[in-house]
Amino acid sequence: MINYAKFLLEPPSFFPTTSIQVVPERRHKYVEGGLIVEFDIPGVIKEDVDLKLEERILTLTAKRKEFKYPYKDRVQIPSKYKTDPEANLLNGVLTLTFKASEFTSRSINVS
Repeated sequence: MINYAKFLLEPPSFFPTTSIQVVPERRHKYVEGGLIVEFDIPGVIKEDVDLKLEERILTLTAKRKEFKYPYKDRVQIPSKYKTDPEANLLNGVLTLTFKASEFTSRSINVS
């Protein structure tokens, strides 16, 4: 008989362990003047959070001390938001706030 609970918690050896990851629950809200992205990453401290933003792709990797597999997720940030968010981790919720880019219209001279 197969022990399914053990299978879910510890995958068999034929699964490559380097590619197993946990995708955290994610929410986003468009607010006046910005974008708020929230990740639920319980059991993680701020020193174990790695955030990278390359070519408007935000990558989150967060190690969990009690578990073998990290949280990992990727989000594309729309171009109308600045790429220097404020980040806050409180009670297992990582909140990133992206401010809207201020675009001003101007005339362009053609030579």
